[in-house]
Amino acid sequence: MKKIQKIVSILLAICLCIGIQATAMITTQAANDTQTKCLYVKQTLTLPSPKGVAKNQVKWSSNNKKVVSVTQKGSITGRKKGTAIVKAVHKKDKKVLAVYKVNVKKFKETKIAAKIKVTKNSSKGYLKLLNKKYYVISSKEQMEQLKKQFCQSYVESGLGNEAQCKKTEFYKKLSGYKKAFFKKKSLCITEHMLSSSGQSTKIEKLIRKQNAKGKVYAQLHLTYQKLPAGTNLVTQVAYQNYFIELDKAEAEVLQNYKILVKKEK
Repeated sequence: MKKIQKIVSILLAICLCIGIQATAMITTQAANDTQTKCLYVKQTLTLPSPKGVAKNQVKWSSNNKKVVSVTQKGSITGRKKGTAIVKAVHKKDKKVLAVYKVNVKKFKETKIAAKIKVTKNSSKGYLKLLNKKYYVISSKEQMEQLKKQFCQSYVESGLGNEAQCKKTEFYKKLSGYKKAFFKKKSLCITEHMLSSSGQSTKIEKLIRKQNAKGKVYAQLHLTYQKLPAGTNLVTQVAYQNYFIELDKAEAEVLQNYKILVKKEK
């Protein structure tokens, strides 16, 4: 009987130790899961809702509302320069679902470091075909989805079959971006319409800007290049696609992409 009591005591002690270790692991994991977000003063962004939990069961809070305010829909707004911790907690069991360290900076209009590639003139507006002004792609999965969607729209619009779609320069450009690219970079694709296939543009710069409502966007500056005297312009609408390669952190704060075109003097 004493031996049985001794064995039970040992088993209880082991279970207690395992419980303590498990609690410590959960606490450590919660700390390690803290995500860092950047925000500008006056800017509003919406944080992703925690997976597997109904939105109406999530309670959002900020530990410093003077720096970052948060709505119960997960929208955060930068109030002044500083850092705040934003948490998403389950309303019933108070379990922490997500933790964000939000760094708020004063906005400064500046040139964005980005690599920009351009397709040759095309008679088709491929983003127009997809009913989008621009696409932002942050993973290989999103890229595969865009390629699939593009070919589907291409075929449905009567431009050709899937094999012909995959031969377009636009599709080939998309296929050139491999999984390794998306580890640190994001890709924005935008489009500009030219009044003639004989026209071309020169990329000047990409500027980060903020409007009066606080929305932060990228403005791509282009210049129409002068054509040699006597050039026969084909009166046919043409398009150019711009592939803008950005750091992921930069892409996360940009909420729109616009194009500004000027004539070369």
